[in-house]
Amino acid sequence: MDFAIQDTPEQTAFRKEVRAFLDRTVSPKIEHMADPYDMSFEQYQLRRDLGRALGERGWLYPSMPKEYGGGDLSAEHIGILTDELTRIGLALPPYYDAGGRMGAPTILVWGTEEHKKRFLPPICRGEVRTWQLLSEPGAGSDLAGIKSTAIRDGDHYVVNGQKMWVGSSHGADYSWTILVTDPKGERHKNLSWLMIPMNLPGITVTPMDLLATGGEGGSGCGVKNTIFFDNVRVPAENLVGGENNGWKVATTHLEVEHGGMGRMADRRVVYEFIDLCKKREDGWAIADDPGAREEIVNLFIESEITRLFATRNHWLSHTDQPRSYEGSQYSLRRKLSGLDMGETGAGSVVPRQRHDRGRQVGGEHVALCAHGLRDDKGLVARAGGDVEHASARRHSGHAAHGVGRLVQPGADVRAVGVPARSGGVPLGAHTRLEDLAAVPGVVDR
Repeated sequence: MDFAIQDTPEQTAFRKEVRAFLDRTVSPKIEHMADPYDMSFEQYQLRRDLGRALGERGWLYPSMPKEYGGGDLSAEHIGILTDELTRIGLALPPYYDAGGRMGAPTILVWGTEEHKKRFLPPICRGEVRTWQLLSEPGAGSDLAGIKSTAIRDGDHYVVNGQKMWVGSSHGADYSWTILVTDPKGERHKNLSWLMIPMNLPGITVTPMDLLATGGEGGSGCGVKNTIFFDNVRVPAENLVGGENNGWKVATTHLEVEHGGMGRMADRRVVYEFIDLCKKREDGWAIADDPGAREEIVNLFIESEITRLFATRNHWLSHTDQPRSYEGSQYSLRRKLSGLDMGETGAGSVVPRQRHDRGRQVGGEHVALCAHGLRDDKGLVARAGGDVEHASARRHSGHAAHGVGRLVQPGADVRAVGVPARSGGVPLGAHTRLEDLAAVPGVVDR
């Protein structure tokens, strides 16, 4: 039985249109660095240029209504668009835009018509980049515990406080921000959301000195920042969802952030990693080792389960199906999967070597990091789509990135606790990598 999804003639035509557009629009100067921390301002601008070109067609935020700059595309067409971008190692949007991805759907629900017409078209057309500002030094998972304030003063709100783990490198135009608007009010009933222009006086952006940075999915952020607000005057008309109604607004934002809308991107880096492991050098390949082969198969299973959860949620969201637990289920699965892959070999360095009468001859290390494959000499293959575990900056000359450990040549990298079957194909230490072609969704990646 063939489980592969086939395009209809109309979808085939759309795929050809998207591919032709990308072939003539994507700059050949775009580089695919393994760590987004290394992205230069020039590289960022090339991605912004592509975002604006996508936005002109309504393809940057394809699920948003056309009247606000989106494409109003079906779930199937969004899947094709995402697949074609992933094929060339890019995400949608092709740059970090967490505030746009999560703020725009929230504004669509809670904003006035004036808010929608003012804020959504610039986001959907790629004219602005938006960060989301939630966490603080004393409030992360407990979002209702934030302390930063926005106090009404005539036609403005005066904002003071500090936000952490914010954004990316190369700045933003706006920040979609939750703040306390009634310091004496009841918990959960004292919050509001402001869309804050980042060029206002009194805003200071300070990069954080972190070992690793992780994104909210999609394009990597590269850098996280601390934002300080010192008597920043924000127009009162930028408050969205009503004063002290911010917790209700937050439930929509958090539903989007925690997977309620799903994603169509796959983990192409996993498929590239499998291809690399099958590559023969001096008559030997990583996949020749039974333990490594088991690890590779388990890695594939992890990535496919997560992808299917994301695809299900995307379909449920874009066909207006009822949802309850699905977003949290996918979010938990996505994070656990990333940790599993990081700790059981995918984020670690896999020894690529061959032996001659028991003597090690080669010893090149290959690492699967969050945004590509690296060996001792640098980037081996670029990553596309949605890779969830964190990537670390280079330290002490190590080639390895990710939440993992250095595995020396000859080490056993067997995984444990992973299902033994996928798609009706028996998987394990003796599985041939060619058998993966029989698993639904692997062919023609």
